Amino acid sequence: MLGIILDAAVIMLIIFLLNQGQDLNWGPAIISALVITVASAVGIGFLGLILGLVVTLGAAIVAIWMISGMPLGKASVAGVIFVVYKIGVGLAWHAMLGGGGT
Repeated sequence: MLGIILDAAVIMLIIFLLNQGQDLNWGPAIISALVITVASAVGIGFLGLILGLVVTLGAAIVAIWMISGMPLGKASVAGVIFVVYKIGVGLAWHAMLGGGGT
């Protein structure tokens, strides 16, 4: 649950920055975060990491575009930023737990 709230806060921040100060309510941000999280889990679970990330990117773009009402171009930029954030958080989590490395 904390991860979804953090994702929603990041989505709100990205949309706030891309819309140059236009605010977004918590409702659409949490719904977007839930849609992206479910799509990511299903995509990575069934298709593997690389194709799962493609599914996550598509879900992020569509969710931000449809739920937040952003133009498609800005939603695409927001989706890419969000997926890069998710990859960074995943790599940091993996490094903290001692996975991989030398």
